[in-house]
Amino acid sequence: MCKDVFKDPPHYAEFKFICMSPAVAFQDMKVCHSILLTSGTLSPLETFASELNAEFAQRLEAAHVIEPNQVSFAKLLKKSIEISE
Repeated sequence: MCKDVFKDPPHYAEFKFICMSPAVAFQDMKVCHSILLTSGTLSPLETFASELNAEFAQRLEAAHVIEPNQVSFAKLLKKSIEISE
């Protein structure tokens, strides 16, 4: 009888469990010898490490911000949109 429920959409129900904590997913990675995380948006690293519930022995964080005139991807995207319109 339960199998027939899935054939009749009005009686179909779905339950989803979504974990919003990156620490849960990262827990299995803690057994790794080395982990290399790179991104332009992970700063500040202290906050990122606390979200992963992890301590990192080595950290490298650049103390600079890219100036708007150094971002060429946005300029290409804008030019592409202007051409397509």
